[in-house]
Amino acid sequence: MNISLDIDAKKADLERDGFCVYEESIIPESLLSKALLHTEHIIAGVYNTGRPPSAINAKEGNFTTLQQIFNPHISDYTLFELVTFPKLLQLVANILACDKLQLIGSQLFIKPGFGAPEAETPWHSEYEQIPCFDGGSYSIWLPLTPVDEASGTLWYIPGSHKPTSGITKPRSRFQQEGFHQELDYIRRTSETEVSAIPIHLPAGGISLHHGLTLHGSGVNHASFTRFGISIGVATEHFRINSHIPCGSFIEQLKDPQIAPVVFERTM
Repeated sequence: MNISLDIDAKKADLERDGFCVYEESIIPESLLSKALLHTEHIIAGVYNTGRPPSAINAKEGNFTTLQQIFNPHISDYTLFELVTFPKLLQLVANILACDKLQLIGSQLFIKPGFGAPEAETPWHSEYEQIPCFDGGSYSIWLPLTPVDEASGTLWYIPGSHKPTSGITKPRSRFQQEGFHQELDYIRRTSETEVSAIPIHLPAGGISLHHGLTLHGSGVNHASFTRFGISIGVATEHFRINSHIPCGSFIEQLKDPQIAPVVFERTM
């Protein structure tokens, strides 16, 4: 396939739907294997950089609930290598048509298999969680294991990033009764027809979505634990609304280990 045409298609998908999917693995298998191993190191409290993650709610032997590790890239050199892999950043920069990417955070998601009922990710958008962000930021989702509906993949609601879409915003995660129940609520209360699309990716493939795009994931019914990492990036057009409190995120953006500039286009 002509790469430039493929990039143009991904740009169009992102603009129209609020997300795009790159179905080929762009991370070497050797790095994916190392990243999975080093994820276990972090869960066990081993940080080869000497710095713990920003927050962690994961523990060894947890086979029932969704586990998260915030900014694991500051705790392990292999995970830093993963989230800053040059081919990944070049692809994302080409899709976004930007000249600069700054890392603004990462989250590692560990979703137990065998239908663990408390391992769902509620419907949400990034800007809902960080309302001071006002444009120019995106999220890369990179599974470390293959994903489909059975293994609790990410689902998107196309067009939900558009302010005039007529799509109802999800309730708070504390009000949601379940992944599919909340999707039913969104469909019932929206002013337009709502579709939801599960993405299928190999380990090392990616999806890229806008900060306003609604997404979430259901239960993992597969016989293995699903590992995936979300990587937040900001372009040179990144904006913060100074009138909305931003909590600790302003300080996080000043931390060169958490939020380094990871891509700059050369002329």
